Amino acid sequence: MSEAVLAPPTGAVASGDWPRWRVVLIRVWAGALSALALILAQGIVRIGSAGADERFMYASSTVWKLLSLGGVAFVLWTGGRNVAAYWAIAVGQVTWIVAGIVSPQNDGNGVWLTLVNLVLFYGPLIVLRPRRRELLRPHFHVNLKLLGIALIASVPLIAYAARLPRYLDGELGFDMAGLYLILAAMALFAALQPRAGRFAGPIVGAAAVVTGVAAMVYPHDLASVGRVGGALLISGGLAFAALAWKEQRLRRHGGGAAGRGVAAAARVRNRR
Repeated sequence: MSEAVLAPPTGAVASGDWPRWRVVLIRVWAGALSALALILAQGIVRIGSAGADERFMYASSTVWKLLSLGGVAFVLWTGGRNVAAYWAIAVGQVTWIVAGIVSPQNDGNGVWLTLVNLVLFYGPLIVLRPRRRELLRPHFHVNLKLLGIALIASVPLIAYAARLPRYLDGELGFDMAGLYLILAAMALFAALQPRAGRFAGPIVGAAAVVTGVAAMVYPHDLASVGRVGGALLISGGLAFAALAWKEQRLRRHGGGAAGRGVAAAARVRNRR
């Protein structure tokens, strides 16, 4: 993904006066958390050790871990400048907590201990960042088309996640509940289109496509939505990613329909 996609647009956080040591420490801490996310997301490379009906879970658990924890990679990339990356981390961590409630792990932590771990792991990224109040202003630009798709998709995704504890428990049950919950949560987040968050829509779409492909390849495995569900995830993910990318391009080059109207009015005035 190009740097232009990740960089804040004009008017975003000005960071030239940030102390260099803060940026370095943010990158070091975010780099450590990114490495931890990659370690936790090894399911797909361990698929050879999966049981006959667990291959989908091993493959798609990688999607769950990277989508819920991957925001730290963008904090690393931008040195903490990207506000949307912090919000992506928050969405992932809230989903992590909800997944633990929906499908508790046998040796999992309680909610309060999870919150303590959240503060210990991610608190430094906030404490080290200058101008922390900017994190409270993500500047959402809600896209109704994307929001409609996200809302429609989130209903079956959340419903399916809620059914999984009936026949799955332990770490794999937690991972699969988290998978479908994070797809729904991140799709809704991407539809809100926070400023400097152009990465969200295409990434969520790609995650849905990968999950759909895994379901097509392993239609009868535990937690798989089968070939029909896989096809829906692939088509929906491609449509979501394409629409998100198109809308962001319109915002950058004229601000969508409103921007095109303003530009047309300006051209008329110039002719006069």
